[in-house]
Amino acid sequence: MIDHRLAECGRIFSVEERVAAARHVAQVLAPLGQDKWEQHIAHIAERVDVAQTTVHAMVGEAPITGGDVQGRPVGHDRLEDLDRGQFVPLLRGDGV
Repeated sequence: MIDHRLAECGRIFSVEERVAAARHVAQVLAPLGQDKWEQHIAHIAERVDVAQTTVHAMVGEAPITGGDVQGRPVGHDRLEDLDRGQFVPLLRGDGV
């Protein structure tokens, strides 16, 4: 899927095109969850010649459709929540 998304970007020459391609592919990775990002981030960074840290940040910032009432994806930690140390506790329907 990553290589397919990169192919959609066409030929990549400039820095702006490389960054745009990495951002385009980051949207595929974001829903997978942080535990699955690293191996793919290295692949993306190598393919588009962008630093792994840059790709990692793009994945953490990539929009994910769907989610809970706060707009966060269900079952995934978002980078901004991890940075702030925030989480949303699960509430039971009986008021507890």
